Amino acid sequence: MNIIDEIAIVPDKVQMVFNKNYFSVSFYANGKEHKLNDADGSNKTPIYIAFTEEEPIIGKCATEIFNEKPNFVVFGMF
Repeated sequence: MNIIDEIAIVPDKVQMVFNKNYFSVSFYANGKEHKLNDADGSNKTPIYIAFTEEEPIIGKCATEIFNEKPNFVVFGMF
């Protein structure tokens, strides 16, 4: 589901779920659960944060930066 395609949804409840390696966000509106997808289209986002010169990067892209510059990536926080 692409949130931009929805028209003014006001959620009844928002749920953030964290496990050891991933997090996900869901919200409930109009009696239905909606899962938010990250920029890669996945509803499970890896818990990796890369600190670059321009901006912090979260998720799958941060895991790719880890391979090149592991000292600039935070992970394993749980």
